[in-house]
Amino acid sequence: MKPMQAGTPIGGVDGSRLWTPPAAGPWPVPDRPRNGRNAAHAATPPRLPAPGHLGEPVAPPTAGTASGGEGVLERSVAALEPIGDAEASAFAARFAADYLSWDEDDPSRRAQVLREYLADPATAALGWSGVGRQRAEVVLPGRTLRTPGGAVVVEVTARVVSYLRTCPHPVDAGPPAGPVEPPLSAVGPSCAPPPEAAGWRPGASHWARIAPPIRRDRTGRLVVDIGPAPDRGDG
Repeated sequence: MKPMQAGTPIGGVDGSRLWTPPAAGPWPVPDRPRNGRNAAHAATPPRLPAPGHLGEPVAPPTAGTASGGEGVLERSVAALEPIGDAEASAFAARFAADYLSWDEDDPSRRAQVLREYLADPATAALGWSGVGRQRAEVVLPGRTLRTPGGAVVVEVTARVVSYLRTCPHPVDAGPPAGPVEPPLSAVGPSCAPPPEAAGWRPGASHWARIAPPIRRDRTGRLVVDIGPAPDRGDG
């Protein structure tokens, strides 16, 4: 007589019994599966050719890898911090005050100061012909615009006063006066000349507007990235 239950009985804690189905026998392994390879070969993954083998090109290293990403990895985490509008506006206002100030009696000072602002120090001579005297008096940061590259362009309007020379430039003016000890709250040097100087008198004031693009360098420091100097031979 055929038993009503088959398999292995398992007793529960409440006295009930469950029957597991009988174990199935081993399935036969076909000698040649559908892909035409035998079982021994099917169990072994195919070997891939090495890069460059049989004329296959080797992909060049991409940015961010150990062999090609030194310029991306060698930077401070602060370089990735977003630039706030207030932070960019304050930095742009400082830059505008120095960019729009110069003094031909101390021609090297402006370039020395602007190098600390610029991403490319070689552009420190832009914006001035090297002649005359000018001082930014009032600087007003205005609208900001964020570029797809991550820079913040700040529109800055400044009131500047131009000076007129009252006597010929001396042939041997001598070296400029020695540096004055800055106050404890000083952020950095400025190239704005003093309001009064021998041989000069203030002229008319006018408003000027610039829009410096601000970004962070690899150390996280804010810089003005105005790009390379324009080619005056174009157009």
